[in-house]
Amino acid sequence: MDEDKNNINTRSLDDLSNLDTNKTSENNKPFHDVSSNLDNDDFINFDEEDKNDTDEDKTDDIFANLNLEDSNNEFNTLDNETISSIDTDSEKKEDKSDDTSNKKPRKSLTKKQKIILICVISAIALVIVCLIVYLLLPKDTKKPDDEPTETIVIDKGNYRYQDGTLVFLNEQKTEIGTYECQEKEEDKCYVSYTSNDLDDVNVVKNVYEDNSNVQIRSEVFHNRFVFINDGNKEEIELYDILENKVIGTYKKIKYYETLGTDYVVLENTDNKFGVVKITSNDLETIINFTYDDLTSLEKKDNTLVAKKGSKYYLISFSDKALTKAITKPIYDYDDKHIVVKNGSSYNLVDYDNNEIYTDYNYISIISSDYVALVNDGSLYIRDYDKNKYNEVGYTLYNEAYSGINTYSKEGVLKSSSYAYKVNVNNNTLTVFLKNNNDVEEKGLNLLDGRASLKQKYYSSFDGILYFYSDLEKTNLLGSYTCTNKDDFNNIEEIRMCAIAHNYSFSENFKTNDAGSSNTFIPIVDNRYVFITDDINISDGEVKVYDLYKKQVLATYKHVSSPIANEEITFINSIDNIIVKNKSDKFGVINVDNNGIAKTYDFVYDRMERIGSYIEVAKNNKYQILFNSDSSSITLDSKIYDFSGKYFIVKNNDKFDIYSDDGTDNPKKITNKSYKVIKLVGESLYIAIDDDNNVYVNTYDNTTINTEQVKLDSTSNIFTLYNMISASINGNNVILNITKEDGTKLNSYTFSIPKDTSNKTEVKPSNPTVDGDNNETQE
Repeated sequence: MDEDKNNINTRSLDDLSNLDTNKTSENNKPFHDVSSNLDNDDFINFDEEDKNDTDEDKTDDIFANLNLEDSNNEFNTLDNETISSIDTDSEKKEDKSDDTSNKKPRKSLTKKQKIILICVISAIALVIVCLIVYLLLPKDTKKPDDEPTETIVIDKGNYRYQDGTLVFLNEQKTEIGTYECQEKEEDKCYVSYTSNDLDDVNVVKNVYEDNSNVQIRSEVFHNRFVFINDGNKEEIELYDILENKVIGTYKKIKYYETLGTDYVVLENTDNKFGVVKITSNDLETIINFTYDDLTSLEKKDNTLVAKKGSKYYLISFSDKALTKAITKPIYDYDDKHIVVKNGSSYNLVDYDNNEIYTDYNYISIISSDYVALVNDGSLYIRDYDKNKYNEVGYTLYNEAYSGINTYSKEGVLKSSSYAYKVNVNNNTLTVFLKNNNDVEEKGLNLLDGRASLKQKYYSSFDGILYFYSDLEKTNLLGSYTCTNKDDFNNIEEIRMCAIAHNYSFSENFKTNDAGSSNTFIPIVDNRYVFITDDINISDGEVKVYDLYKKQVLATYKHVSSPIANEEITFINSIDNIIVKNKSDKFGVINVDNNGIAKTYDFVYDRMERIGSYIEVAKNNKYQILFNSDSSSITLDSKIYDFSGKYFIVKNNDKFDIYSDDGTDNPKKITNKSYKVIKLVGESLYIAIDDDNNVYVNTYDNTTINTEQVKLDSTSNIFTLYNMISASINGNNVILNITKEDGTKLNSYTFSIPKDTSNKTEVKPSNPTVDGDNNETQE
């Protein structure tokens, strides 16, 4: 090992003589050109110079070590850094003796260590660069448009106090006159401040950092007239600089730039307010001093809020009342509506003092279409007809509803706070919510509200259905989150996710309304709602949804309710609801306060209503379910009508009559098939052949009409069915014929034979046939 050390320490000089003379340095000079002129003394001289290097030079040593090979590696190549490393080893010797065998050389880094070190340094450099870029780049902070100004002018420097004298200055800071103070203390003799800060209206409040109100120094008007406080803070003197005299005494001055630079609101010594125009020559009264207060909301409309006694008004600059007397203080307004303060709450009224909204924590007018309401720390958007545009309010983080700007005594903005601000751009309303130094932005699609206002008892906001028990939509029953959200940008109608329309499977002579309808399935027990949530609008699935538990109880392909209305209704329960499940099987359910109950199992291939009963089909066999305990005979073809024991069935596009004789094999009554058949109780039937000829027959197939009756040409069997009707009056039958539109065309009377094959007795009284073709006796 010692021998190896000696080899390491002595090798650096010995190997120089063995370097390849063709090896070039960084300066493209052969190494022998350098080493040939150097001896050991030269190396020692270089070492002595290196001892004087600063700490910066040590960095070179670090990178030099990166180029050193391990002591056992081949030492065939050297560069200048290697030489520097060798010099550094020599520098560490305490003397120049040959006793160097005990010195340990600096251990060189392996190739793997070099790579790791380079990676670490690169990673650190990358992190530093990213951090610098992040800190220097401007932040994308969302803010509303009306941010406060960075500075305000509290005092225009229009005067200076000098040894008991007020020296007035123009804009060029040139002296224009003086006033000799009666009270010689500077804090008691000064140019007056305006009293705008005392107005309790919807304007941004400016305060100092100690939370006191910012007061703005009043103007020197036309370099001539100035308002002065001199000792008595309760009174303000109007001083004429040119005439060097006081020309009026007041109690308050208010100045609003939106009224014009020459106009001021003044309170006289009788505690009455008026408006005065100050010109370069004199004062002109614009509004007489008859009001108990006058305030401007700086809306640039020359409208003032006026108080007279206990009544409030909006008045014009010509002193004309624009509203009826308002019984509460006016806080804000537009050209139709007024926000008033009611103690600690707010109301919204119209110009006739009719209440629209009452008892909210705060109300602000957004535009001529929309108003913002604050209740329990949440913000709601409404219109003036009390229609909703959101159901769940936006959470507010503070109560600075009108806004608060905090300034330093020099007028520099220190902070700005507000609860919310609202912008409207076409169909999008944007709400900005201030949360300390952050601003949250919320977008509201106004088309949601416009589509919802067309619906009774429910609304759709941002893909959520909300259900109510009242037309005003104030009593919320619950909500449902849609899977398929309606896009109201294309059509202002709730379609894909909505209360389900009723669907009918019925196609028979008693009930013919197959397909979807415009009627709604009722809401059951204020809790269970039938909802369609499907992009297939006309044929979408229906969910039975529990508003209390917020869960879907069942999903069906179609639902056919026996109760459906053109408007949404509420009901305690619905029985005999025909539903088709996802396996295309039919069953019957009931829905009541206990939820869903199954009445008939899902084992049928088809179901439809036939009058007040249900026709079912299974394995191509048909029968009518009268109730859960009884049913009709089973027939091989679909039943289109029935009366008593007689059934009309369709065979090969023609109709026949079968009777239930109490056996398993129904008896065919008709001796021929017809295009249409209509039963007249259990006594007669009306038949129409292929040529639209009409026959009144008994059940033994005896035709009793004595003259030919023919209908207008039509191929629709349901139209033909509705064009014929009959009633029995004693021993006569009256046949009525109408046009397709229902207009009466003809009426025929025929005698009924006394003897019929069905042995049905025709009584001499006046029986009639009701709308369901069931014979009734009087």
